[in-house]
Amino acid sequence: MKDLTKKVQTVMQQGIDRGEIAGANVLILQDGHERVYAEAGYANIEEKKPYRRDTICRLYSLSKPVTAALAMLLMERGLLELGQPVGDILPAFRDMTVWENGQSVPAKRCLLVRHLLNMTSGFSYGGPDAAGQQIWRILEEMDERLYSGRPMSTKEYVNRLGGCDLSYHPGDAWEYGVSADVLGEVIAEVSGMSFGEFLQKELLKPLEMTDTGFYVPKEKQSRLADAYEKTADGMKLCVTNHLGIKYTMDIPPAFESGGAGLVSTIEDYSHFAIMLIQGGRYKDRQLLSPKTVEFLTGSRLTPWQKEKMWRLWDGMYGYNYGNLMRVMEEPLMASFHTWKGEYGWDGWLGTYFANSPGNGLTILLTAQRKDGGTMDVTRRLRNVLAANLDI
Repeated sequence: MKDLTKKVQTVMQQGIDRGEIAGANVLILQDGHERVYAEAGYANIEEKKPYRRDTICRLYSLSKPVTAALAMLLMERGLLELGQPVGDILPAFRDMTVWENGQSVPAKRCLLVRHLLNMTSGFSYGGPDAAGQQIWRILEEMDERLYSGRPMSTKEYVNRLGGCDLSYHPGDAWEYGVSADVLGEVIAEVSGMSFGEFLQKELLKPLEMTDTGFYVPKEKQSRLADAYEKTADGMKLCVTNHLGIKYTMDIPPAFESGGAGLVSTIEDYSHFAIMLIQGGRYKDRQLLSPKTVEFLTGSRLTPWQKEKMWRLWDGMYGYNYGNLMRVMEEPLMASFHTWKGEYGWDGWLGTYFANSPGNGLTILLTAQRKDGGTMDVTRRLRNVLAANLDI
């Protein structure tokens, strides 16, 4: 694997030379066993701090698959039913309204837990319509209060979302938004613990994810990578809060975001990925049943919902979506090499996760670049891996 590791490292270095990323690392596993690890660049350019295997990064939306797995755990214990109205669990969501034809009207149907998992709830991330702007104002206020003595709590934030109009009737369409944050509060209410406590007990501790959580303790702060922005003049430091997440990540937050709040390392996240690729098993412990993992990693969108997703994101061609993850249905439609049944997600700062059950392959990348998502360097890496792995 030395030649492949060198090729992967070269692709990352080319991304650094093009000014696309400051630093990154890549971990490739097959059937839970490491095949490739490579790292390049800096976690902090100004201090010339190398990007390492134990570098801690802000996951942003790579938090979502973890939240979905917790929902599955409650489902298989009979504590959460995905066809259950969210309003039965969170009273603020009992009488939802939709912004339609310039006015607020009652929703045609109840908002269900499965709508949150499939991003068909009607919630956006603050889109241009009147309903989206209601959410955006809450997010702006949350950011304004982050460093005050009264930061917005998870409960306050989610309750206020319950008072917003939806952009469309639940189930009518797909739109990426704050659904996973609401789901995090659903999980907290059903479990009888805070979201963070339940996460620690049921996933982080048994998966030995010791560097994962909603903040970075003082003794680990030196390992937290800085975020950078791609500009015409190269990579520039980008110290910014986003979606109610504090940039410094230095204290336990009032808002535990199920959609964006976690930090982790590539090593830690690999434990989560291994558990899923092995049918819910990690080492000698079965955390989720194989049937539950199969349910978790299946596609959910109808043809018309999927069509809207493709229109919104060119990079999602060929994929369906379900349980807060993309699921590949038509590999030949993708813009890079992939495999049928592959699932995973990415994050705002360039973190990336994919599991391919058909060949046991896991692909993980971490970086910290504003508006990263599935970046050009990620797609290039995927093509190199597909061409060089014997799978």
